[in-house]
Amino acid sequence: MNNHGSLTVPQPLVRINNWITIVLIVTAWIIQQPLLLFIPTLYFGLGAFLGKNPIILIGKNFLNSQKQYVMEDKDQLRFNSTLAFIMLAIAIISYYIGLSGVYYGFTLMCAVANLGAAFGYCIGCFVRFQWNQYRYRRR
Repeated sequence: MNNHGSLTVPQPLVRINNWITIVLIVTAWIIQQPLLLFIPTLYFGLGAFLGKNPIILIGKNFLNSQKQYVMEDKDQLRFNSTLAFIMLAIAIISYYIGLSGVYYGFTLMCAVANLGAAFGYCIGCFVRFQWNQYRYRRR
C-alpha cells in the first residue's frame, strides 16, 4: 500500500463507500423504508465529525498490502462526508414530517454525488474548491 501517512485514504475504500451508499439509497426507495438511510447517515456522520468511517476502517482489512493504490485526500473525504450527512439527515427529517419531495430530492442528490464519485467525478471536490475560492477572494 502507498505510504502517505494518515492524510490519505486508498481509492478502492472510497469507491466501496460510494457503492454501498448508492445501494442503500436505492434499496430504501425500492422497499419504501427510509429508516434504512440511518445506516449511511451514521457512517457519514462518524466520518465527518470523528474522521472514522466504519466502512473504510473495515475495508482496510481487505486491501492487498503489496499493491500501490491511488490515494484520496482525507480532508476532502471529511468535507464530502459532511455534505452527505447533511443531505441524508435533511432527507430523513423531511420524510418524517411529510415532505416526500424534499426526501426524494436530497436522497437523489446524495445518490448522484456518490455515483459521480464512484466513476471519478467528485462533485464535493468541486463544491469545496469553489468554497475555498470564495473565502480566498473575500480576504
